[in-house]
Amino acid sequence: MYSRSEAKQFIADTCGEGWLPLVDKIYDNLPPNFEVCEIFQKYGALEVCTEPYQYDNEEFAQFLSDLNYESGTICQTCGEIGAIHIVDGWMTALCLPHFIKECRRIPDPTYAHLINQEMAATMKSQGLPVPYDKDGA
Repeated sequence: MYSRSEAKQFIADTCGEGWLPLVDKIYDNLPPNFEVCEIFQKYGALEVCTEPYQYDNEEFAQFLSDLNYESGTICQTCGEIGAIHIVDGWMTALCLPHFIKECRRIPDPTYAHLINQEMAATMKSQGLPVPYDKDGA
């Protein structure tokens, strides 16, 4: 089982500090007698497993589902508005500056995909190179 501080440290170490407010939100809304047994990133979003099973409490299950969706719109690195992208084969929630930084870090940018076409258009309009997007630009 993870304490709040352990969960925050794990997420900071594995994903970045951008989602730490979401971890606090989870613990602030944790029903009585529930404990977090797993917290991690999966498919670019924050996932949580609890004991007892979170779906035993419909309201909390809906809260976690909403939080999972919300995490995909927040940069996991800095907490600014972001979107889910594929970088080097991994789905990650990143803002535009952190997405660009990650694309420059990997050896072959053809493995970076912009899922959010609005960000691709923003990059193009600012004269920034788009490493790869669905249109092949």
